[in-house]
Amino acid sequence: MKKLPPRAENLRRALAQEAARIMSEHGIRDFLTAKRKAAERFGVTDGSVLPKNREIEDALAAEHGLKGKKALIVDDDMRNIFALSSVLEDYGMDISTADTGREAIEYARKGGLDVILMDIMMPEMDGLETTREIRKIPSCKDLPIVAVTAKAMKGDRERCIEAGAWDYLSKPVDRELLLTVLKAWLHR
Repeated sequence: MKKLPPRAENLRRALAQEAARIMSEHGIRDFLTAKRKAAERFGVTDGSVLPKNREIEDALAAEHGLKGKKALIVDDDMRNIFALSSVLEDYGMDISTADTGREAIEYARKGGLDVILMDIMMPEMDGLETTREIRKIPSCKDLPIVAVTAKAMKGDRERCIEAGAWDYLSKPVDRELLLTVLKAWLHR
């Protein structure tokens, strides 16, 4: 469970895409190493990413009503966490992450979450089983859980809803669809 710092939208997106490309083409398994190499390619050598204009960030957050909402991203792939958190941070959301189902359950038990974005295909405990376990926690019965999966197959949506998810998105996640889904469930 890590808190991610804010980053500039365009540079962040470019860095994530370049880091993913570097990982794929060069067989690098460490995301941070790939991100450093991507940052060097873009001339960001001091290890920082420039902050966005605060006025633009505040306007975006106000428009969607997501500022200050707490999201837990559950995914075993750092690239997916980075991509999702990049979007959500732009709208002022507070992001925490878990890379296993068990870690997500523990985080949910602590409370304070507004939404969970749940990867479905994870080792040990998959997203469906994790969702079922979170739904057993009394304080999480009305917590929006959005299933997110890369291998969308016929019937997946139904299986996710049966497990307790309130909605379903397939990867790569469309930014506008993600925002629409979050806005709908967080302002019901």
